[in-house]
Amino acid sequence: MKANIVSNLSKRTPNRQKKKHKKKNPPPHILSNSFETLRQITINLFFLCQIFEILTKIFQNFLFFWKRNLKTNKQNKYRTIVEIRNRHSIRLSRVLNLSILSI
Repeated sequence: MKANIVSNLSKRTPNRQKKKHKKKNPPPHILSNSFETLRQITINLFFLCQIFEILTKIFQNFLFFWKRNLKTNKQNKYRTIVEIRNRHSIRLSRVLNLSILSI
């Protein structure tokens, strides 16, 4: 019995003791320099702002030309209506003149 206990104690060397779980180190990209990440974020934001600015200018131009086109279309419609009225009135006046002359 004593020999058995001694043999068990001898097996328990410091290397065989339960190892405590060490916290794993986070991946290196998370530990990278915070200044570098801030720099990358600002660059990305700058480019996003530039793209947004370009898109707004394009949209403004589109709206400007679209409104102008609408105005000209309305004016053209109005012109055609006035021209048609004028033509009819001219025809009517001719017909009336002819009828008056015939009387």
